[in-house]
Amino acid sequence: MGNLIIKGKGGAGNKLILQDQAGGAVITTADSGATIADGIALGTPASGVVTNLSGVLPVGVTGGSGLTALGTVASGTIGSGVTMPAGSVLQVISYVNNTTTTTSAATYNHFDFDVVPKASGSKFFIQFNMKASHTQNVSLYFKLGVGNDFTLAARSSTFPSATGSIYMEGYTSNHSANAQINQYLGDYMYTHTSSGSFNVKVQHNLQGATMYLNKSFSYDDAARGRPQSTIQVWEIKV
Repeated sequence: MGNLIIKGKGGAGNKLILQDQAGGAVITTADSGATIADGIALGTPASGVVTNLSGVLPVGVTGGSGLTALGTVASGTIGSGVTMPAGSVLQVISYVNNTTTTTSAATYNHFDFDVVPKASGSKFFIQFNMKASHTQNVSLYFKLGVGNDFTLAARSSTFPSATGSIYMEGYTSNHSANAQINQYLGDYMYTHTSSGSFNVKVQHNLQGATMYLNKSFSYDDAARGRPQSTIQVWEIKV
């Protein structure tokens, strides 16, 4: 049996129009090709090439290497499998110490926690801001330790030390100003070479005096207030 051919009658410009029951044009032929009317449900075609298609994709459309131009995404959650570009912030960890600590110990860990990376090989920008005062005319230091193989100890001339301790010198004042609550700031960019967790510490170093964290040693809270000490960790995609 030969092919059944249906086309517009006559010459160029004559169309073949298939209508629905209400008289609406469903398929309209041209001299070359045809137009399918808007709103026609195509079902689930197994294959084919669609060009010049416009409109809004319904909920549930997935797959296809051509679905790459997202435009402006107004809402939604990025899945865990999405690869972020270099320089993206993958997570921010923030710790706050708002309790007072009075100690004459030479060393003491005020922050001691583990960081679990979101990706392997990330860089971590670590920053601390400690608030403290101390008695006597001595120096008070705070040190940042990052990694898993270090020991925070006394002041070292090496920065960072071979053991992984990162030394940050704090504020040194004369005794007449020690009633003030001073800020001790430090930051460091750390590169983690694996996806395993690593430890972060902030420790003070004090000799022959008493330190007061988050308060003044010679005034009550009403006179000097009570601040808080903080540490933040930013994980940055490489």
